[in-house]
Amino acid sequence: MGATSLSSTARRITAVEFHVAMATATPLNQDWADQMSDCESILAILNLDRDFRVRRAVAEGFLELSSVWKLSKKVYFVAKEFLKDTDSDVRIAAIRLLIGFANNMGHEMILKKKGESGVGDAQTTISDDAFSAICDAMNDIEIAVRVEAAQTLGDFQMVSEDLIYQTLDKKMMRTAANKQVVKVEQSLFALSKKASANKDRRWKFAKKAPKPAETRGGWSRGKELNAVAPGEEEKKNEEEEEESIIPHGACGAFVSALEDEFMDVRKAAVYSLGRLACNRPAFAVSALEYLADMFNDEIADVRLDAINALTPLVAHGQLNSEQLNVISKCLDDAMPEARQAMRELLKRAQFVDVNCVEMCVKALLACLKRFPKDKEQIYGCMADIGNNHSVQVQAIMRSLLDIHLIFHTREPSIDDQEYVGKLIMVLNAAASQPSLVMFMPEFVHRHYRFLRNSYPNIVRAIRVIDEEKQIGRVRKADDTTNDKAEEVVMITYQRLCEVSKNSKSNLNIAERNSQRDDIFRDAAAISHYNSSVSGAARLIFCLAEVSSTLDSVTNTVLCGGELTNVKQLITQSIEDMQSIEHRFSGVSVQIHAYLVYCKVYLSFLDLLVWMMQVMAPQADVVAAGQSICKEARRALEEYEDVPESAIFNFISACEAVFMPPIQIPLTAGGVIDDKRKIITPSTVVKLLDNSIPTLPLKFPEVDKIHVKYARITSPNKDTAVEETLKFFAHLPHGMPLEFELHNMREHELETIRIKTIYPDGRFDLMRPRVDEIRDEGRYYGVNTQLKITCSSPWSEAAEIDVVIGIWSSGKFVPVFSSPSCFSPAHIRVRIHPHSR
Repeated sequence: MGATSLSSTARRITAVEFHVAMATATPLNQDWADQMSDCESILAILNLDRDFRVRRAVAEGFLELSSVWKLSKKVYFVAKEFLKDTDSDVRIAAIRLLIGFANNMGHEMILKKKGESGVGDAQTTISDDAFSAICDAMNDIEIAVRVEAAQTLGDFQMVSEDLIYQTLDKKMMRTAANKQVVKVEQSLFALSKKASANKDRRWKFAKKAPKPAETRGGWSRGKELNAVAPGEEEKKNEEEEEESIIPHGACGAFVSALEDEFMDVRKAAVYSLGRLACNRPAFAVSALEYLADMFNDEIADVRLDAINALTPLVAHGQLNSEQLNVISKCLDDAMPEARQAMRELLKRAQFVDVNCVEMCVKALLACLKRFPKDKEQIYGCMADIGNNHSVQVQAIMRSLLDIHLIFHTREPSIDDQEYVGKLIMVLNAAASQPSLVMFMPEFVHRHYRFLRNSYPNIVRAIRVIDEEKQIGRVRKADDTTNDKAEEVVMITYQRLCEVSKNSKSNLNIAERNSQRDDIFRDAAAISHYNSSVSGAARLIFCLAEVSSTLDSVTNTVLCGGELTNVKQLITQSIEDMQSIEHRFSGVSVQIHAYLVYCKVYLSFLDLLVWMMQVMAPQADVVAAGQSICKEARRALEEYEDVPESAIFNFISACEAVFMPPIQIPLTAGGVIDDKRKIITPSTVVKLLDNSIPTLPLKFPEVDKIHVKYARITSPNKDTAVEETLKFFAHLPHGMPLEFELHNMREHELETIRIKTIYPDGRFDLMRPRVDEIRDEGRYYGVNTQLKITCSSPWSEAAEIDVVIGIWSSGKFVPVFSSPSCFSPAHIRVRIHPHSR
């Protein structure tokens, strides 16, 4: 195939595509290399075609071949010619070809012809030559070509150091005479500056250096004003030096790209500069200054990319106060991503002296005052700064916490956000510098324990304070401690069982309640201070509440007490028992059967109160009793292998009363007569008086009992009430909601519901979608959009309550907010629906 054999452009393009497709589809065999070489030769013939579309097809063909075949060195020169093509797509393809040659054949030498670099013929590597050629493309007229060139520079794996340094300076640098780049020494971000440069500057007005003797002869080089004509030896040295001059293409390539008027070019240049500098510590020092200048860019995305590019480079040196003053201005950026990226940079930075730490504290506290939403991120940044600069923080601890050397220091309020930020920095410094603890006031120790529980991921543990003997302190758990804790839990449960058995003893109800109060306090303390048995202790607390309520209601109804509010108490108690069934995991079947027994018993007590207050028809009484019996049987069928216990005898006795003609003895002395159809309150009283529920003697394994709880991570509980969420009425609004589900089984995730309670008492239930629930290993994470609706606009803002819970048997059961907290998992959000 020749260039002139096909007069149609479309045919030539089709022929190129056909040859490339046939060559790349050829299987690996002996003819594969020949096929690739032939295709490469054919494409080389058409690289000078008169039609740009054919040349574009040739360039794309070379790119496709390069993915499966190592192109020959002659194609490299073809690619360089493509950089001068009139079509921008061809030039972009040429840039991609050059980076492929540079990374695959970068060490091979080529001969640069005279005129390419401004000097005579010279040997250079393909990598350096390609780098210089792509730097030339940074001045292309097309934006897309400049973007491609700027982004490709960061992909170079092997380039000479002198060539990279030249990209930051528009002046030509000589590399043979002086290997030290002056740009590094003069950089604002240089690690060290030569003091001798400005040593005697203040004496210049008094004593000037004598002018060197000038001799003229021969000719002038024409490069300097009033330059001395070189001698023979100087001319020889100059000729040798001329050969080492860096090509013009690399001169100030990054400087030009960073000053480009188009955002895409600047972003690509920032990306490439960061890529090249991350593995070259010396070059990173020079690049710091240029990347810091991009912090003032008018485009937010460019500023963000500059911060992200500068972040890994700060590890190559230390920041002084002048540099920190330049980069810390990004903490006032209106873009949240830019502020967070700047804080990530400060976390990794190393500061020269104490002044830098103080400047950083002032900048972060100013950011906290202006952007309260960033409170936790700012605290995390100050924590890392304190941990990385413990020695500097030790020097300024007194000024940070306002500690006086003579007078007692007044304890600041823990609600003061600025004080908390400074304290977090000091505490994290003390984690790596324990000597700081000796200079801390006593209130700092108390605040440490509070912050350690409030922000466990931010405040690091201080071993010296943790080992102090404080009241209520939790020691590090070991096998012996866990065994003792489990023993204490079992003893507490046995005490509760004894109180339950004594319901018919000589002890009155006041004495029994007094004993239960002691159990309440012990169970709450165990749950709060020992995380390994907190679930079992919490279960004992709930069972004690059930036993207390059952004892109180039974004593009131059966012993002739005041029945005014008993029905409401019974209804609330039944709902609480249902909540207990779904708030714990690892609970035994005996405990579940006891809770069902209590619900059935309270239901019959409710029936008895109704019979005593209302002369109800006998048919309604029988129907109500039968309904309770059927519901009890249905509840027991939900649990497998329920052992024979008192609940079955109680249900059978109730069925004998409300479902004749079955006759079951109620007492040792007689049976219910089938002929007697009237059920009186005294009949129900005898039935209930002989069947009071008692706790099972066997308690489940302590280490297997866990509390099901939900931890709301977003929105923040503090800011959700302070900030008002505004939206249009009559239209649904989605609020981002994130929370964690702990100790939940996979089949229980279908029962998760989110309840939204409005000020007028109206509520909505929402179920998260399956794809919004993800398994995080130790817990399940939920990231959903909570639907908030309102039928009419409000005159002012009000709060709604968002509760996480479980849907069971047609009722919503809230889950706990933490293993050691008895409050439900909820968050209050301030909203204001308004009209258009």
